[in-house]
Amino acid sequence: MPTPWIDKSASTWRLFNLVYDILLMALVAYILNCYFYTIMTMYIPFQDLCGLGVSTSNYLSGFLATIHQWRFRDRLKRLTDKMDNIAKDIIRSGLGKEKSFLRLYHKNAKLMSFLVEYSLILGTIPTLIYCLSVPVLDWFAGQYRSHFPVLIESPFDERAPIVYEVVVLLVAACMITSICKKVVTDCLFISLFKMEIAFLKYLSLAMTSMKKDFLIGDNAFIDKKLKLWIKLHQSVLKSVDELILISSPVVIIYYVTVISIVVCGTFVQIMKDNENLLQSLTITVFISITLVYYFLWANTADQLTAEAQNLAQVAYDTPWYRMQKGHSSLVRMVIMMSSRPIRLTAYRAPVFLLNRENYAAFVVSAISAFVTFCQMKALYG
Repeated sequence: MPTPWIDKSASTWRLFNLVYDILLMALVAYILNCYFYTIMTMYIPFQDLCGLGVSTSNYLSGFLATIHQWRFRDRLKRLTDKMDNIAKDIIRSGLGKEKSFLRLYHKNAKLMSFLVEYSLILGTIPTLIYCLSVPVLDWFAGQYRSHFPVLIESPFDERAPIVYEVVVLLVAACMITSICKKVVTDCLFISLFKMEIAFLKYLSLAMTSMKKDFLIGDNAFIDKKLKLWIKLHQSVLKSVDELILISSPVVIIYYVTVISIVVCGTFVQIMKDNENLLQSLTITVFISITLVYYFLWANTADQLTAEAQNLAQVAYDTPWYRMQKGHSSLVRMVIMMSSRPIRLTAYRAPVFLLNRENYAAFVVSAISAFVTFCQMKALYG
């Protein structure tokens, strides 16, 4: 599987995933309804509104990721099956360097397993601290049930015994399920793009190993290997284009979520004089995790672009000018097809282009804005 850290063959996994998605949608719908009621029925200070913006962005990202998963599940299944077939064709191709491909495959599998496991832990523990620290600290202060983890109101008496605890647990459960859904969605697409990178890297290695054969090998054998390589290359390019198209809504959701979380979270940290240090620290951790995942997306996108460019260079470096006319024509066609740039962007819109350059510009802008607002607060209070 291109996603070896997911056992899709297990029926228990499919049942768990269905229950999880239904629970997520129900929790998000309920909490967002409470947020809407809160905004419509009471005055909310700007800093508390920004706090709601952080959690709302988190909820919506999980909610929209679930809708995307349902909407594209059949296309995604066909794509992963196609990628499975490409991997099998590579292993059986006889073009050489199959062991290098398998090593890269297992390396990606271990990396993604590690990333998923620890990302879920980092998403769950800070959220529990953020939500449960409020009632615990209020209890020690003799003000139990006086505050919620976020500013929230509802038509019923939510501070009644048992009801208060249920609401706190619902808020925590909604945050955790949304974060986990977002993390798994990120890891899924990063894993798929990593496999596309592995395919392109293998094609480069195979073309490099075929260079000598182009000059001294048997013509019929060379013709067979070259046509097989071109067939693999066409399949990889089609799967890359399909993956970019399927991931486009996720990229848009991700861009909007990152901007909202970083901006709102920064305002909360600057403007809110929060007595709960644990909440302040967990917001910082959550912003940091968001930026780390943004970097992983950007780095993967750059690797995809760089590997496609490297493949074009490897194809150009072949001694095509010394080959027979039929072979040189095929290689020139390969050079032309490989020269097409591959960029990870949503619906080919430059504003949604993912790369390390845009990531660095975003981080610099965020830090500059944070420092500026801190200075303004120090001057004007």
